[in-house]
Amino acid sequence: MPFCSKCGAEVLSSHRYCRGCGTALLHATDSQTAPVMTGATAQTLPYQISLTRVLILGVLSYNLYLYYWFYLTWKQYRDHTGAEAYPFWHALTIFIPIYSLFRTHAHVRAFKELMLNTNLSTNLSASGAVALVALLWITNTIGVTYIWASGGLSGPLTRGDAVVSAVTGLISVAVSTGLIIHVQENLNRYWASLENAKAGRANIGIAEVLLVLLGLLFWSQTLANLVSPAV
Repeated sequence: MPFCSKCGAEVLSSHRYCRGCGTALLHATDSQTAPVMTGATAQTLPYQISLTRVLILGVLSYNLYLYYWFYLTWKQYRDHTGAEAYPFWHALTIFIPIYSLFRTHAHVRAFKELMLNTNLSTNLSASGAVALVALLWITNTIGVTYIWASGGLSGPLTRGDAVVSAVTGLISVAVSTGLIIHVQENLNRYWASLENAKAGRANIGIAEVLLVLLGLLFWSQTLANLVSPAV
């Protein structure tokens, strides 16, 4: 089994980075020796997401950015560590009550372990992230249940329905955006701390643009319901 030259952790030949310390790896094959892992020259990892970008996308997308962020950062984790991970399915689990709490815990715990393994201070809390996702689900459930019970789902919203919808929507956006900002701040510090890699900005993808456009539709509908309620 090859070992990382920096921290001595066991690594697989398919890994691009050490799972223990995050050092970039390359294969150094010799005819008389088994393959070993040695530190590679610095390369750019386009993984950093500015907190301003998170704030803007989180608010404008009306909470939808959370699901894309779960996909994007889990993909970064897979590419960085070489671990077996499925970003698309991982992100979809956030739509599933209860199970989403377990996946949230695994998501935050994985990055916290990366930071601790490199002796980097972190205030990440997997249980705290789970509590925020649970609060998000509770808030959304209250909003939908109230409107459904008052018949708002089958026709125009009354002023009361519109206010409840707006308030629960604002709380959901605040909770999800706050969660992303908190975790991303730690992730940015981790990417910047890697010695044999240079942290770069993640490009804005077409999915983020589409989510913002969809979120703006939700915001406009929410505002329209408040301005012109049915009753």
